Amino acid sequence: MLLSVVLVNYKVPQLTIEAVRSVLASCRQIEGEVEVIVLDNASGDDSMARLRTAFGAEPKVKLLESPTNGGFARGNNQAIAEARGEYLLLLNPDTLIGESTLSYCLTFLRTHPEAGAVGPRLINQSGAMHPECKRGVPTLWHSFCRFTRLYRLAPHSAWLNGYYQGHLSPDEVQQVPVLTGAFLMMRRALYLAVGGLDERYFMYGEDIDLCYTIERAGYHNYYLPTPVLHYKGESEQAADRVRYEENFYGAMRLFYLKHQGESWWSRHVTTPLVLAAINVQRRLAQGRRKAKASHVTLPAPHTVSLTLAELSADVEAFPLGTRLEVSLAGASYDALLETMERCAARKYLFRVNP
Repeated sequence: MLLSVVLVNYKVPQLTIEAVRSVLASCRQIEGEVEVIVLDNASGDDSMARLRTAFGAEPKVKLLESPTNGGFARGNNQAIAEARGEYLLLLNPDTLIGESTLSYCLTFLRTHPEAGAVGPRLINQSGAMHPECKRGVPTLWHSFCRFTRLYRLAPHSAWLNGYYQGHLSPDEVQQVPVLTGAFLMMRRALYLAVGGLDERYFMYGEDIDLCYTIERAGYHNYYLPTPVLHYKGESEQAADRVRYEENFYGAMRLFYLKHQGESWWSRHVTTPLVLAAINVQRRLAQGRRKAKASHVTLPAPHTVSLTLAELSADVEAFPLGTRLEVSLAGASYDALLETMERCAARKYLFRVNP
């Protein structure tokens, strides 16, 4: 078995179905056996029924069901226990990959034995890059600049924007400390050797922890400039936003207590300062959420339904911010991702109907 692709579904069956379909399309361009393992993390809805309807007859797809939701890390580890591939891909259910994505990433890993994990350029619904796809270790200074938003003053500065590695070109292969768990490919043997995802992280922070652990084991993590769509936040909308904020800032606390509290200076100076900053940022986030909830709801953007070919013929045909329901209509996922990046300046909101 060459590759095991793992997805954890939680109340987003349609997104998961679309993600798996893009994976199956990408599988056709690689030589070697591939398995796709989908674990439903106790969604408590019709997720499993819809997944069985979509993939019950697909031999490459294995469906698993967890009786309880122990978090993102535990869900992945449960699925990985069933994996047989030499290589392993952790993939979020709210993603779409291109036909060339798996081949490109596998080729890089095969030809770079020093590589621990690789991750692509993740783009959002407007085609713009998610800055989280290449990050630095959240040191005291990096975290301070991130939490206070100082990095926005000089987004291309290694000093002020080390958290998002703003000094590194997104158009070239880059060695980076931290990748995102939305798409994380590595050798399965390495994943098991470093202990996999730490299940103390319910959600958020487990990818930072894993990448940091991989680097400490003597390997390097690489950002690869190939696009993958990530509907960031779509898989979280079904849950309480307050709980997700608590999970995020709780994860940051856990990371610092686990990795940055070894020396006297760290235990008594830097870590307490970072934890205090995290608590302040958490309170500010709660305040912003309450203020946002009190604002008047803006009208939904104008929606246009069209094929990818029609959009490609004139990418500037619509007003800024138009919501586009795009049908592939026989076009490739690679063409979709390329077109979305071309449209980034238009700030369209894409929703793909394969």
